[in-house]
Amino acid sequence: VETQISEQDLLIILRESHIEVFKKQANKARIHMAWAQIAFENGRGKKVYNHNLGNIGSHPIKPVKSYYMVSGSRFRSFKSFHDGAKYYWKIIKDRCSSSLAYFDSGDPYMASVALKRCGYYRADLEHYSKNLSSLFFESYKKEFL
Repeated sequence: VETQISEQDLLIILRESHIEVFKKQANKARIHMAWAQIAFENGRGKKVYNHNLGNIGSHPIKPVKSYYMVSGSRFRSFKSFHDGAKYYWKIIKDRCSSSLAYFDSGDPYMASVALKRCGYYRADLEHYSKNLSSLFFESYKKEFL
């Protein structure tokens, strides 16, 4: 099911869910880096399915009950954007924690490197980092919230 989210609502849900997962507010750069990553992964909120923010996969060996398939790949389904955002932050915290220093310092290239190393994505690093950089700096400067 297509579940679009506006760019502004995505920022809001990322801020709120970050507090739940980390028990503190995120700095501006961290929120905008997360926004940029999800905006890239999900077509700026226009290509979100089943409230999955960041195109989080479903492990084939330990599949979850609720998932959807795209081109033979499984992706997790969530009941709400709140649930999807919380799980996004949990993945970043638990599997990709090395990327958080780069999120916090506003370094999209090194964030891309760290996200690739932890297995978050399989795309070409240069392509991913270029898009993450563009979206991060647009969001950070504009701060449409």
